[in-house]
Amino acid sequence: DAFREELGDVLLQVYLQSQMAEEAGEFTLEEVYDAIATKLVRRHPHVFGDVIATDSGQVLRNWDQIKETERRAKGRRAEKAAPSALDGIPRSMPALARAALTQDRIDRLAADHRAAADFRAALDQAVATLNTGADHDTLGAALFALAGLARLAGLDPEEALNAAITRLATRFKALETTVRATGRDWHNLTPVEIAGLWEECANLDSK
Repeated sequence: DAFREELGDVLLQVYLQSQMAEEAGEFTLEEVYDAIATKLVRRHPHVFGDVIATDSGQVLRNWDQIKETERRAKGRRAEKAAPSALDGIPRSMPALARAALTQDRIDRLAADHRAAADFRAALDQAVATLNTGADHDTLGAALFALAGLARLAGLDPEEALNAAITRLATRFKALETTVRATGRDWHNLTPVEIAGLWEECANLDSK
């Protein structure tokens, strides 16, 4: 229900702004329809034309090349001698989501440029430096590698991390409830007792 309502809000904006544009003599709603239909046909030559795409990676590479041609035709790249495939990725994105999108853009140009073994090596290096003073670069490479492993498994790293945080929060709240039920003070529990209660909460989650 909420999703349908939000789509209605989006649709209202399309109709409202198209009506305002038509009254200003700029364009009509029908021209909006025509523009998106034309764009979809132009960007999917493997569907509507005679281009052969052997896999999804080729489809994405074709898409990027077509978009770049469109930008150049509109003069948006005139000021840049060497545009990058990474242009347009917002720095404001959550880091894991940004890492995944960066890897995805790179893969479109250099498919399979990094394998699972490469990502595992970065993780191993980070673990090895924990006792000797890991720095930002090492830990950053490890986090980037985790995002890469998630992508290789077909998972969204941002969603996976959020799900893990939610599971942990749920389990910790259950632990707090359990401690309160015993009538004991949290700070007086020993590490062994806390570990035992933590496992009890884990068992509750699995039932």
